[in-house]
Amino acid sequence: MSTRTLVLLVGFAALFGVLLLFVLSSQRDIADVDVRLDSQGMPSVAHAGLVTEVVRGNLAADVPASVRFAGSDGVMYQVILPGMELPNCASRAALALPTVVSPGDRVEVRGQKGEDGAIRPCMDKADYFRVIGTVSQSDVGMVFAYRKGPRGYRDMTPATTLSNHEHFVRGLVLVYEDDAEVANRGGAQEGPPAITVRSYRNPERLSAALWAAQHSAESNSNLVLGSATEAVVGGANAVTYRADGLYPSVVYVVAHGSYVHVFSAAYLDESAPQPGDLEAILTTVTFFPER
Repeated sequence: MSTRTLVLLVGFAALFGVLLLFVLSSQRDIADVDVRLDSQGMPSVAHAGLVTEVVRGNLAADVPASVRFAGSDGVMYQVILPGMELPNCASRAALALPTVVSPGDRVEVRGQKGEDGAIRPCMDKADYFRVIGTVSQSDVGMVFAYRKGPRGYRDMTPATTLSNHEHFVRGLVLVYEDDAEVANRGGAQEGPPAITVRSYRNPERLSAALWAAQHSAESNSNLVLGSATEAVVGGANAVTYRADGLYPSVVYVVAHGSYVHVFSAAYLDESAPQPGDLEAILTTVTFFPER
């Protein structure tokens, strides 16, 4: 073998080694794809997924709550939520309380990943822990989601029916957390403004506008402020308007198959969160094909 050939072989081997090292160093565990450094120079990660287990902890004993969830990347994660140190967390306003989390909820978290692999959202202002609840109503063929925290809503659906109409099927009442606390303390003279969802059978398969006009007691169509406009929710025919009442409200009447759904958001003033949060809920509405 000539000296020139030997030099070329050595050169190719060295080049191959460099390329192999580059490939190996470029590979990352999918669980760490979202790793970033926070403002303190600490490694932070951001993940989302469905909750599988919630351990409430004990605030008085400074035992932190923990949440386990299956990430969208197929990896199981654990979140350790702050206990007595919560008031000192840089991201306190962006952290949902563990009391609002339930198995099946969707969570989104950003925080510091410790040596134990758990994620702790607290140290950086950019950290967060969000909880999104899912409402699946198979009997009326509809599913949607709403924010449970932070600055979220509590399910305060009364045990009594929300309607005496013969075609009424089911209802849901979501109350903003601040209003829910007042209501639970008995400090409200009237029921708090709320986001409500009521479903009715629609055997005649009326359009949303026609059903609303013929069922004013259920739709408040006789109290319309301004004019109604056509809309689409979850691909279904809808009509929307503002209505008067104990509180002003934004109303959407949605017709899909043999059901009609009335979504409404009552509010105190134009700065209230309910109308905007109702719009966010409507973007998540999905209807099941009727059998």
